[in-house]
Amino acid sequence: MARHSSGPSFILVLIFLILIGGLGGYVFFFTDILQLSSKQEKIQEAPKPDEEIFSQVDEWVLEVVWEKPKAAEKQVYYGIVDGYERTGKIVNREGYIEHFENIDLLNSLGFSEDLNLSADGPGSSLWGYKKNIGQELQIVTLSYDNEDMHQSSDGPLVADCPCTLNLSVFVSNVFKPNWKETDEENN
Repeated sequence: MARHSSGPSFILVLIFLILIGGLGGYVFFFTDILQLSSKQEKIQEAPKPDEEIFSQVDEWVLEVVWEKPKAAEKQVYYGIVDGYERTGKIVNREGYIEHFENIDLLNSLGFSEDLNLSADGPGSSLWGYKKNIGQELQIVTLSYDNEDMHQSSDGPLVADCPCTLNLSVFVSNVFKPNWKETDEENN
């Protein structure tokens, strides 16, 4: 009989241990979920590069009235890319504007100058930065164009200033280029 009574005790102890072990597993499972949720919240709280850049654009050229960022698509050296663009206007006597980006901010966000995104001409200028993210890229382009440029009677483009300049800051979404860059281009 003693043998018979220890059998059910053993089974109860075994069930108890399974429950405790099972509950322990659930506790660890829910702890992992809470930690993952917390990490995702921190990731979502961290500003995206476009938010970080767009929040400071007002300080780069004080005289510009900037529009709110809007979804945009741009044809660039790397193809057609989606992202966000913030535009503004300024009237000045020179008909051009010096580069107006905050290089320190762009560098701190991992962007470096990319001459493939740069072009100059009479009455307009475009310059750009890129960030390599594994096999993908993100770019920032900045530009202006002079609304008042026109062709003179003897041929060259001229502007009668004061001139209205349209400024743009574009930050792409992360994208995968259609071709692989060489190591030389990555540096």
